[in-house]
Amino acid sequence: MSNTHKGWGGARKGAGRKQGTKNPRTIAANEAARLLPHADDPKQWLLVLMRDPRQDLRLRLEAAGILMPYFHARRG
Repeated sequence: MSNTHKGWGGARKGAGRKQGTKNPRTIAANEAARLLPHADDPKQWLLVLMRDPRQDLRLRLEAAGILMPYFHARRG
């Protein structure tokens, strides 16, 4: 049985995203990476991240939790 409907399915000329255009997920990842702090020391990097008001609050709280043992002794 042959396909009598020409042009159905398959690649079509001019369809899809243009070559070299970034998809929305890549654009969002690049934007997020641009906002991340720059520091050589991981501890310093987390401190800068925690104090940066441009960052998501959840990310800042997670950084604070990771840093807790470095600044406060455990009670017990």
